[in-house]
Amino acid sequence: MKTKFIIIVLIIIAALVLLASQNPSRSSRGPHGGIVKAAGNYQIEMNNPYGNLYAYLLDIESKPIKNKKITCSVRYYFPDDTTTDMDLKPFGDDGFMTETTIKFYSCKISFNLQGKSVSAKFENESQIVQKK
Repeated sequence: MKTKFIIIVLIIIAALVLLASQNPSRSSRGPHGGIVKAAGNYQIEMNNPYGNLYAYLLDIESKPIKNKKITCSVRYYFPDDTTTDMDLKPFGDDGFMTETTIKFYSCKISFNLQGKSVSAKFENESQIVQKK
């Protein structure tokens, strides 16, 4: 009886591990539905729907940080090795955004927290697919 119980528990654990490994992007989604990248003691979430770019600064536990006294900018990278910089405007109480139709290959989002810079680079998944 004890052996059956142990075998069942091991099967359940193996099934849970298998399910977790099938969806690795699940843990990289932020509270606003965007892609999350580590940035020092922070995390940065980027969402790029419908030509708009949204950025959010998160604490280490993925909780949004209010956008008061914070600025945000983005550097767009293009396949021809050129770049363009833009400032993002505050959006809501914890985000930043810019309306753009730029077809970028990747971007680097930077936050300035009263003199401290935090940044992360993101690939534009739709442009990577189009380039291949």
